[in-house]
Amino acid sequence: MRPVRNLPSRRPGGERKAQGGLPQFQGRSADGASVQDLPADAHEPDGRVRAEEERGIRGLRPASDDHHGGPWSCWTTWWTSRTRTVDFPNSFHAYQTAEGIRKAHPDKDWFQLVGLLHDMGKVLALDGEPQWAVVGDTFPVGCQVQGSVVFRDSTFHNNPDVKNSLYNTRHGMYHPNCGLENVLMSWGHDEYMYKVMKYNQFSLPQEAFYMIRFHSFYPWHTGGDYMHLCNEEDRRMLPWVKEFNKFDLYTKCEDLPDPQHLKPYYQSLIDKYCPGQICW
Repeated sequence: MRPVRNLPSRRPGGERKAQGGLPQFQGRSADGASVQDLPADAHEPDGRVRAEEERGIRGLRPASDDHHGGPWSCWTTWWTSRTRTVDFPNSFHAYQTAEGIRKAHPDKDWFQLVGLLHDMGKVLALDGEPQWAVVGDTFPVGCQVQGSVVFRDSTFHNNPDVKNSLYNTRHGMYHPNCGLENVLMSWGHDEYMYKVMKYNQFSLPQEAFYMIRFHSFYPWHTGGDYMHLCNEEDRRMLPWVKEFNKFDLYTKCEDLPDPQHLKPYYQSLIDKYCPGQICW
């Protein structure tokens, strides 16, 4: 597949609402969700972050030109690399998250697929993106940085936005309760994968798109900040993002799954919800 650059975002016609309510949630404390090992280069030295509007979508060449642009081919290289937080290939965390969700929600195969896909936006690192533009907590740009944003007091001093009256107030350039759909988020793997899913019209429910886009938005789903920008739909989706986050955080263990055994099942979910070639 030929790589595609600067793809326009569009709302996929395949998005639909998930049926049925979410089971009772197990609450989790805010102090348990902070990123303890966030690297010092999570922000640039002057506190700048990149918004999705500036970056658009940067296309990535699949792992081999002989492959079509499906998920398995494009993610092969990234899946066999390792992260700073676990000492085994990234693919194991993807499968661990998916299997944790599968055990708790056996009737929601779309949710299980989200567990597999949620970190795949980190393929950005293979295209030379610096670490601060790929991983780390996300937050809205264009408004006052809220108290629960990690490194708020130590990395934003030279950010010109904090001195600009258009952007340094509580609402900044947004209207109250404008909805997170209308908010620009700091750039990272969450926003990238969300854009990829939208452009390629993954036929997943709206809950899945929220989970992917906002799973690193800890200031919102854990810190309780930025609620003044949320509309009713955001508040309805928040419990789903919290439910997903339980499996993302607490499945990074040494009990490793067998990818070869699991791959056929998850391939069937890929074929169901995001078949064929994928534009990156």
